[in-house]
Amino acid sequence: MTEAPHAVLVVDDEPQLRHLLRTTLAAEGFRVVEAETARRALIEAASHKPDLVILDLGLPDADGGTVVSGIREWSTMPIVVLSALWLAETFAHEFPALALVEKDKQGAAARAAA
Repeated sequence: MTEAPHAVLVVDDEPQLRHLLRTTLAAEGFRVVEAETARRALIEAASHKPDLVILDLGLPDADGGTVVSGIREWSTMPIVVLSALWLAETFAHEFPALALVEKDKQGAAARAAA
């Protein structure tokens, strides 16, 4: 069996959402790497060099800005922020080049904003 050609790093502290994204992305042929903390996200990003990061801003050990800043020190890989609207909109002012997807109160992706 060959390895999927493109990798996605999913960073979220909600196991159900990570499972949903992993299942959906794997079904589309992507290799999925997961992290539930900012610290782990930076390790996985450096180790696996994913083609895309899907990032929740509300992580237990640091905010998503720490992850973005850490990755931006060495890479321009695309980062899609998947987070609560109020947090995502505030964050968009600091990092305007990121794609944003709002999570509803149940943690599901509700709408996208570019």
